[in-house]
Amino acid sequence: MDEVFEPDTIDVQVDDFVKTKSVSRCKDEFLNVLCEDSDDESVEGEGENARVELDDEENTDESSDEDEIIYSIHNPKVKWNVMKPVIGERFYNLREEAQKLEGDVCEAALLKMEEFAEDIRTWYAVPSGVNSYEIRNGFQSYGVDLEHHYCSYRLWDIAGIPCVHAQVAILYTNQDPKEFISTWFSKSNYMATYQSNILPVNGSNLWEETGYTKPLPPTARRMPG
Repeated sequence: MDEVFEPDTIDVQVDDFVKTKSVSRCKDEFLNVLCEDSDDESVEGEGENARVELDDEENTDESSDEDEIIYSIHNPKVKWNVMKPVIGERFYNLREEAQKLEGDVCEAALLKMEEFAEDIRTWYAVPSGVNSYEIRNGFQSYGVDLEHHYCSYRLWDIAGIPCVHAQVAILYTNQDPKEFISTWFSKSNYMATYQSNILPVNGSNLWEETGYTKPLPPTARRMPG
């Protein structure tokens, strides 16, 4: 936040903003008036430029390879014939990467588990029962139950990856922490996520002509706020 407008000038800035933004307005745009970033001067014309680019793109051939996805907070419409190949290619690439994985656990989960264990040397385990341990570090202590995959710190429950306290208890029992990672991070589930194909669809040049009236876009209306 580089600049905050004075209270006595806010109304003037809002009035000027409303006059220049007569096509579409939203809550985020009004917030930008009260608290601007350093590049706010270029944001004002961004919506108009995005609409012009989108209109020009709609007039071009839909099968052109030069089409690009346009993201804009003012006009978030994305052409379906451009978005669909992107998603299909992403599924294919991720499926190919999954086949190259070594081991039964995704690499991202292993890296996150290593991140959790940065200060593992400062913790030690105190047995409290069968598969139950109290992990201590000075005045801090947390209970860990290896049988139910539970730690009172609750990070293990949320992430599905053993936290530093759980790893201390697991290593105390001479077990591998990888075996306690949730099955959602397994290679088999990763493969199952992207095993489906997004089938190709013919372009508009092969669409069957009908005698019905072409659908029109919804009527533009002023949004509340």
